[in-house]
Amino acid sequence: AWAKSPLGPWTKSKKGPILHQVPGVVSGPGHHCFIDSPDGKELFIAYHTHQFIGEPGPPRQLAIDRVTWVEHAGGASGEFPMIKVAGPTITPQPMPSGSAPLARGENDEFNTRDLDRRRWDVFSEDPRHWALREGRLVIQMFDGDVYEDRSDLSNLFLERAPEGDFDVVTRVAVKPEKDFEQAFLTLWQNHNQFVKVAVLHSHGGLKYEIGVEDHMKYDSTLFDADANVKEFGLKIGKRGDEYEFSINHDASAWRNLGKRSIELVNIRAGLGACSPQSARDIPAAFDFVHFAAQNHGEAKTTTTSGEKR
Repeated sequence: AWAKSPLGPWTKSKKGPILHQVPGVVSGPGHHCFIDSPDGKELFIAYHTHQFIGEPGPPRQLAIDRVTWVEHAGGASGEFPMIKVAGPTITPQPMPSGSAPLARGENDEFNTRDLDRRRWDVFSEDPRHWALREGRLVIQMFDGDVYEDRSDLSNLFLERAPEGDFDVVTRVAVKPEKDFEQAFLTLWQNHNQFVKVAVLHSHGGLKYEIGVEDHMKYDSTLFDADANVKEFGLKIGKRGDEYEFSINHDASAWRNLGKRSIELVNIRAGLGACSPQSARDIPAAFDFVHFAAQNHGEAKTTTTSGEKR
């Protein structure tokens, strides 16, 4: 609608809405605001959509798309400019004009005083339950998880992964003693689309887990672990849409836990810990995160930048 004054009178446009659902792809876009690009040359609309396409309801997710003004749409004399949204989109888009290059696949030893916010985003951050301490990222477990329709996990540390194929490795000191207490390494598209390798307590003992969530359906495979081990190496290798999971401890050779196939886009590597049943406050101390790009079987460390969000 348009008016010469915020108090009206208002004339409702016959050319709306500016944004609408795409059946089977995007449901329920709404509740928006407008934001500028960093250099002020572009305009964006931030809005929500239903999280679950097949079951529209309260769970929502954030979407962002470009906006342009169309002067005198249709050529009618005296007509006000119209807003046009280039969306809703479901694929990675070019970064907003004036944005700094994205940091991708940068190793971190966690030996600085402050977290490098240029590379790390924190999913549902609770600063009371994590710290950089003595060269480690220490995440204190508490009740929360990402599992099918549950997405109340806090303090998942996410860094943009290298483009193409790569390995990502971490080492964590943790002692799960109650069922579902866990520390994990993940490759993450969103909370309904990810893979992870975890150290957790389950079925009365210490286990390793391969976890795959694909469109809100979670699949888990458990392997026996040595209860005397206190520090665990976790590794995920990406080769196209296939992911390989490995563990080690005490400088031992890597133990391959298997492979899984899933389509992930705009991948981030993540470190997390939680206690979704016991709610105990126990630490998971991550030593580092290291990346190695894979190029025709040859590994190399990477600190590349990308141009997609």
